[in-house]
Amino acid sequence: MALVSPTEIGVSLPGTDPADAPLLAELTAAAEAYVAGFCGRDFAGGTFTETHPAARTVFLRNYPVLAVTAVSASGTPLDPASYLVHADRGVVALADGPPGVVAVTYTTATGAVPPAVKRAVTGLVAHWFRQAKTSQATGYRNVLAVTAADGSATQYPWSQSAGMKLPPDVAQLLQSLRSPTL
Repeated sequence: MALVSPTEIGVSLPGTDPADAPLLAELTAAAEAYVAGFCGRDFAGGTFTETHPAARTVFLRNYPVLAVTAVSASGTPLDPASYLVHADRGVVALADGPPGVVAVTYTTATGAVPPAVKRAVTGLVAHWFRQAKTSQATGYRNVLAVTAADGSATQYPWSQSAGMKLPPDVAQLLQSLRSPTL
């Protein structure tokens, strides 16, 4: 499932040419994959099973959690009374000490992509699209100035030809969405 629609991408890039649709589709897929990998989460939602090392507190990668369907320790199902689920944060707190490898099967909402994720994806697509168009306009050369047929020169900052960097506003959005790592 796509995290953003072509319409949402179009809003972030007004005035694009219909011929740019294939490039925008590729950039959107790349941005969605980048966001999921950077955050360590699957924002499309669904059912997940995760295993975690022995611990009293388990941090699930995907949240908020709609339902926890099973928790087991070293293959033995645990009684729901022996753990507490903090659904909004994706945390499972076990009442007893570390019981061994913990497996949790849970469900998150589908089609409930957080607005910050949508902004991050559309921001990345817009940034990468502008860089791709700038590279195309410069003939894919590391040239900082382009002279037109009429003698006018266009200056391109070196930063525009220095690769596909992560814009600071997108980085800030994504930092708050990263899954905790231990």
